[in-house]
Amino acid sequence: VGVDGMSITLAIMWPPSVNHEWMKARGRIILTPKGRTYRAYVAGKILAMRAHGFLPKAALAGNLAVAMELYPPDRRRRDVDNYSKAVLDALTHARLWRDDSQVKRQTVTVREPKAGGQVVLTISALEDER
Repeated sequence: VGVDGMSITLAIMWPPSVNHEWMKARGRIILTPKGRTYRAYVAGKILAMRAHGFLPKAALAGNLAVAMELYPPDRRRRDVDNYSKAVLDALTHARLWRDDSQVKRQTVTVREPKAGGQVVLTISALEDER
């Protein structure tokens, strides 16, 4: 199942920074409690959207384009790449798509802060570019 000719838009809560998503414990790199909580939240959101018919039941297939709008919770300086990875990894974990390597085009735009923060994603099929 792909998004053929259409796009999917979804809003999710602000992610932890990649710096707060992973930690070293006993010589291994593991997800932090914040990282696990965020992934569980995104998985629940995707499951609910599928249950209500807003998303296809199967994982998206094919090459995808993702437009990500970041609405930070405050005006602190942030590196955009510290947040996009957490979002894409959580969507992979939630099985929105088979793997985030399907994302062949990604744009990230930082918008004005919003209380609590938010990420708005628009996902669409990416036609083969030759």
